[in-house]
Amino acid sequence: MDDGALEGLQLPVSADGGVVLDDGTYVRTGDEVDLALQVNADDSSVPALTVIKGPDAPEEFVYELDLVDGAEAILNADGSVDITQAIEGGSEPFVVGGFEAPWAVDATGTEVATRYELRGSALVQIVDHRSADVAYPVVADPFWIPIIIVALKAAAHVTVKVGSRTVRYVPAAASTVTNALKNFTTLQLRAGAHTFKLDKAGIRHILTRHHPKYWDGSTKATQTFFNPNMSVADVKALVHVAMKQWPNTRKSKGTGSTFTLSGSAEGVKYTMTIQNGRVVQFYPC
Repeated sequence: MDDGALEGLQLPVSADGGVVLDDGTYVRTGDEVDLALQVNADDSSVPALTVIKGPDAPEEFVYELDLVDGAEAILNADGSVDITQAIEGGSEPFVVGGFEAPWAVDATGTEVATRYELRGSALVQIVDHRSADVAYPVVADPFWIPIIIVALKAAAHVTVKVGSRTVRYVPAAASTVTNALKNFTTLQLRAGAHTFKLDKAGIRHILTRHHPKYWDGSTKATQTFFNPNMSVADVKALVHVAMKQWPNTRKSKGTGSTFTLSGSAEGVKYTMTIQNGRVVQFYPC
């Protein structure tokens, strides 16, 4: 994690004295809190699991962020945190990575209230675990995701506007979308005697062209992206909603032609192309 704007991350629990398990997870046990670290196979993210053993454990966990000059942590309305960095000669900072909105669950799988606060150079996760309804242990996970690399180490990149900020996306490894689609099942929807579908090949094309986490680096004159927080299931559900909006058109066109539809689904304006009954293109406008 020494690339980009974040040079270091000081954990709230000392990592000294731990052991490495067979699966590569590093575990350090303590009296009140355990720590588990594991670098993902593609080196794109590092989960730092904090295991809260009982009510005597603290409710605040401080992660000191060692940011380079020009970098800044920004707390978003959805609870996530962006790390931005000013680029020499650029008018606006780039988003270079960040933390997803935090989560915490107790031993029964019930969600425990948690949130981030920014205090100076520190990212503080607050876990409200001292409740009569909480079953210990409680597991909390702040997740660093360097999805965008400001140092120009990638062969291709695209710069887009996200709200008021400029964002630079870099291509994902092909294995990223392959792994994400391991359990994908074909979406099917009938219109009269015709069955229309979104299969694995179709969703792969959609994700690698228009989802920041799975983008393959290809661009066109006009390049659009889905919200990076959308899951594969979210994109599939959005396609489903869009398909249901045009039953008469699908019925009349049938599965032996190619046609394009445009509309709005779940607040997202989209364009969708259907070829021989298959969704082959779907992207936000």
